[in-house]
Amino acid sequence: MKAATASRPREREFGFGEADHRAIAELAYREVGILLPASKAQMVYGRLAPRVRACGLSSVADYIGLIDSDAAERGRAIDALTTNHTFFFRENHHFDDFNRLVWPDLKARLASGGRVRLWSAACSSGEEPYSWLMSMLGSDRSGGKRLLSGDFRMLSTDVSPSVL
Repeated sequence: MKAATASRPREREFGFGEADHRAIAELAYREVGILLPASKAQMVYGRLAPRVRACGLSSVADYIGLIDSDAAERGRAIDALTTNHTFFFRENHHFDDFNRLVWPDLKARLASGGRVRLWSAACSSGEEPYSWLMSMLGSDRSGGKRLLSGDFRMLSTDVSPSVL
């Protein structure tokens, strides 16, 4: 009997159907550009169920009604949907590709007096932009001074107020 019950999916505490997922996905995309395909439905439910519970509601549909009219709760919903997964040199191949394919031209542009602007979006608590800079500079201890003396800026952002 235990083996049969263990293989059955857990029952959800709150009603949550395809239309609910679509509404949340449209909201997330409209508000902050997050894509939540149907394959992310369980994740969406898992992240929003605590908010539904905290608001004393009985379904995700009721919660959707609330966040349509309550900007503060809408912000909490978006925050709950963000991943906030970060660590130094996460997705290391991105840094390798940047250093090999992009950084040489940007470095030359800076050396000739040009300007360089970099944007690290969705960087959670910030390890990615630090990793980016460390990978660009390597062991060159004077590289930071050169960046600061040139027209170089890096903007790092995230949509989650809880990690900012």
